[in-house]
Amino acid sequence: MATTFGLERQSCNEAPVSTSSFGLTSGKNLLPNASFELGGTFQFDEYWQRPTGWAEFYNPLTMNLLYRKQHPARLPSAGKYPGIVHGRQCVHVPLEPDDHGRGQGHLTSSMIAVKPGQAYVLSAYARCTAPGATLRFKLWTRPLDWKEPDDLPYFNYEETQSAPQSEPMRLADRWQRFEFSLVVLSWRQHAVVDLAFIAEGPGNVLVDAVQLEEGFEATEFQTRHPVEASIEDRREEQKCKVFYMDEPLALQLCLYNNRSTPDTSVLKLLVESEQGEPAFSQIISAPIQSGYSEIEVTEDFKVVGDYVARIVTSDGQEIGANRYQFKIQPVIPTKAQHILVAREGRMHQIPAERVWLPWTNAENWYADPPQGLTVTKDDNIYVMFDNSNLLRTGDGGRNWQELKASRLVLAVLRDGSMLNVESQAQAMHVNRSADEGKTWEAIGLIGRPGGASPITELQDGTLVTPIAADPNRCHRSTDGGRTWSQGYPICPGGEAYILELASGRLLCVARYRPQMPRHQWDMWLRYPNSIWWFSRGRSGGYGSHLKCVLLADSDDKGRTWTNVRRGTLLMETMHGSAVELPDGRIVLLHVSRAVSPGGGTWARVSSDGGYTWTDDRYYLNASPSYPGYSASCVLPPHLADGKPGMILTVAGERATGEHAAKAQSVRWRPV
Repeated sequence: MATTFGLERQSCNEAPVSTSSFGLTSGKNLLPNASFELGGTFQFDEYWQRPTGWAEFYNPLTMNLLYRKQHPARLPSAGKYPGIVHGRQCVHVPLEPDDHGRGQGHLTSSMIAVKPGQAYVLSAYARCTAPGATLRFKLWTRPLDWKEPDDLPYFNYEETQSAPQSEPMRLADRWQRFEFSLVVLSWRQHAVVDLAFIAEGPGNVLVDAVQLEEGFEATEFQTRHPVEASIEDRREEQKCKVFYMDEPLALQLCLYNNRSTPDTSVLKLLVESEQGEPAFSQIISAPIQSGYSEIEVTEDFKVVGDYVARIVTSDGQEIGANRYQFKIQPVIPTKAQHILVAREGRMHQIPAERVWLPWTNAENWYADPPQGLTVTKDDNIYVMFDNSNLLRTGDGGRNWQELKASRLVLAVLRDGSMLNVESQAQAMHVNRSADEGKTWEAIGLIGRPGGASPITELQDGTLVTPIAADPNRCHRSTDGGRTWSQGYPICPGGEAYILELASGRLLCVARYRPQMPRHQWDMWLRYPNSIWWFSRGRSGGYGSHLKCVLLADSDDKGRTWTNVRRGTLLMETMHGSAVELPDGRIVLLHVSRAVSPGGGTWARVSSDGGYTWTDDRYYLNASPSYPGYSASCVLPPHLADGKPGMILTVAGERATGEHAAKAQSVRWRPV
């Protein structure tokens, strides 16, 4: 495998693969699209737009600017300008008022690979009409912070305070070339070039022909490759980076041949999965005309998952100024009597019975049932989404009746009785109902405040419930809920659920949203899909992008817990549960909200208790709104199709816009 210069992440099998977010550099000029010929007026409309690979605030080094609220209101843009230094376009950098009333602007490059201890020279052409305008070069090997003082010494080894930078250089209303020699002092192997501009007031700076090369002496400007390329999506801007499996993949390849004659190189568009597996390729063999040209590529992909497209030469050299990372979302009609499974890179339909429940939520926008469903001794299954409407099925989920309950049902025991837990002052009150939630009897206390969690009845009658804390804690009752033990630590997170396996082992599934220091950016190199979520998902905060599902085991009925491990990769899930099939396989169900609409309840299967997982991914629904949570159980054969191993899953869809909160049940089985 070719080196990735440290740009690695872990696949689901913990094998290192090349990152899908950051291009690797080669050639004399290490900066892609350094003449700004790609991007600009050719994106979406006739206004100047950001040049491909520049002014990007969603990489591990520039993300810090977002969280420090230093993102500029107006981004640098590329466009045609008379009398430029190279090619047909240059960059326009707006100078915005800073805290001192001065005009301030920045032009940042994409993240590139550099060598620790190597000498480099950075050069650029620039001009500006604003009075007192200056340029300062910087090369950041750690997260950018534009609020740092400008007078920090060059040999300041405190990495949280300094970065190699030049002295201010005076700009004029004519093109001039500026140079800065530096040495990479840090051991880190990734960098972002930053051209920082300051003037006495607002204005604009024009920049062209930026070059970073090894050595101490600047040479004549060259583009990184004789032909460079970028990949664009010309659909509406809000659709960028998201496709659906029933529409063709449509990409625009933008090419710039820096030579004066056509280029006869054979190029290839490669599309690979998140794990680096080939999915699709197309040869580009026609001569590439001098200057700018475009080629449109369409392909009926018919898959689901995370993919990245890149452009390489016939010998595998990457010439793209960007890698286009995108998702293909599942499509499952609301009345479809099937689910989908992704296997060996292709989608397959599996027969399933889908029924919409006679329920909508008038109380709020939620559609989130407690995770576990119980089959009672009378073959009834109950599920509840809000504080008043209780749903019951007596035929394994084919038909449902709506009942009224006066409190939220958190657990249904095998004898049909129901439990509710309410937090009051310094304790949690446990209530029991013997008439399907109409009336309740107070029976016990859990001696601590907290949020209510699902209660699981074990085979010996013990009740266990995981109460969210720091960490989650398992409380036990051996007398039907009247008295409860202390809380036994499980794992971090919340919204946990406990499943008893046939072996007697307990498996806890918990939602985990860890916190991460702002400067711990190395993680984003391992998980570039998180960068995608920042730039397209438009959620807020590190925590939103680190959510996953944790698993933990207990072999003593919930007193001690071990083997805390990830059940899903980063960025995949909000909430999870699990069931055990008669053959011993574990099915982990979780909610995916990486992109909505299109997210929903997904599942994966393990044959070793949740330590390793098959490559198959099951898609139970594709929500047109915002996915809610789900609850599941394994049906006995007489409530299924006469065969063991059928799962009943009830999945909610939260209310958004014109979509009301609703829920469906799906009778399905893994293959």
